[in-house]
Amino acid sequence: MNMFETHPVGRCLLGCLLIALATVVVAETPENDAEKKPAVETNAAKSTPKEPAGMQLTIDIQQQQKDGSFDNRESHLVLFHQGVAYAFALSEPHDVTIVDAVNSRIALLSRKQQTKAVLPQQDVINALARIKQYAAENDLEGKLGLDAVVEGNAPYRIQFEQVSYQATTQKPGSALQAAQFLQYSQWIGRVTLIRKLWPPLFARMALDEAIANDGQVPKEVTLTLGKGDQATTLRSVFRFESNLDQADLDRIEKAKGMLRLYQDVPVTALP
Repeated sequence: MNMFETHPVGRCLLGCLLIALATVVVAETPENDAEKKPAVETNAAKSTPKEPAGMQLTIDIQQQQKDGSFDNRESHLVLFHQGVAYAFALSEPHDVTIVDAVNSRIALLSRKQQTKAVLPQQDVINALARIKQYAAENDLEGKLGLDAVVEGNAPYRIQFEQVSYQATTQKPGSALQAAQFLQYSQWIGRVTLIRKLWPPLFARMALDEAIANDGQVPKEVTLTLGKGDQATTLRSVFRFESNLDQADLDRIEKAKGMLRLYQDVPVTALP
């Protein structure tokens, strides 16, 4: 159980979400998939970059301390190459996530267990649609941030319940980079939503889409959970580089090797 699930704001929603996610089966039979093809909920899934490009993104996730300073909690390196995003956790357990728009799949790699779960993107969309349907039928849109609206642009803001996001932005190296980042962030948000109870990332996904629609990429995104003395504040800092060097390409080849060699397991078997 992560820090979000033990936070008071997270615990108040767990009862509802346990029921919702208990009904979600990530991998359905082809017959079931054919019966329900939900509309894709954002423009991101439609905005596949048309040309390959290399880009490096480093994300540092920091937590605010009582004195107002921020301490680094974890870092991630994301390498974009030929329509595929390779996300490497730079701290334990050093897991790897591959968002493969070329083959319409997401691969979750556990380096500690040397196992992998490969999810067709359509299965992820179907699972997310069932969560949204459950929320609509049980009046949970507000609690999950499904009806939250992005406000402003300097900074951008969005909030629901006791969860709020604030984002500053930067100009990308190209429009293609902005599209690549949005596609990556939306798929990561979807997979996180169907794997974890908290936090629900619908509002964060809406925030990223609003930023991309303005031709920008995030610079800093601050997440605040709760209010007053009980609030927890996390800050994500984004650094983009337009090119990949040989070390980056070597890291990508290593990830491809893991994808070939690791044992297939259900997504529920991953840590």
